[in-house]
Amino acid sequence: MGVYRLFAGVIIAAVFILVGCAPRFSTAGGAAYKEPQGFFRCILPSDGWAFSSRTDITLALWNKTHASGIAVNVTPLHDDHRLDLLVRHLLIAFDSRTVLARREIMVGGRRAQGVVLDGWVEDENIVAEAYVIKGDGVVYDIVGWSPPDAFAQMERVFHEFVQSIRFLDAGAVR
Repeated sequence: MGVYRLFAGVIIAAVFILVGCAPRFSTAGGAAYKEPQGFFRCILPSDGWAFSSRTDITLALWNKTHASGIAVNVTPLHDDHRLDLLVRHLLIAFDSRTVLARREIMVGGRRAQGVVLDGWVEDENIVAEAYVIKGDGVVYDIVGWSPPDAFAQMERVFHEFVQSIRFLDAGAVR
């Protein structure tokens, strides 16, 4: 349990820090993307979104114009914890956070629990929307974030991205 909590916090902080300074490759907005390990496929956002290449995150995207990010991370699920508990662990990287909304949605036919929150990461105020989804032996953390003034734009793109995700059997951990 403690390892997952630490890992979740490190994921958010690392992505937030690394995508701001990492080399990027432009995405082909609207193009299909298949995660190399075979866990999922999705449609990439357009309008200035780029891959961030120097992260250990499964998929990290950055929009320099809006200082916004989207990250998907897939990790083994060692314990069968409730989704709400996994969501709380994901939020550990945020200081002085205020939960603005709690959400439950379907993503690729699976139940996802999430939150929208306003908080601070590395002295930057951000608004983030985060979801946790259990898969076959894995957990998916999906996070979109931006400065408060760019959140409405990022949120629209993030929702389109999340709804495009389809889970693939090839990535199932057995």
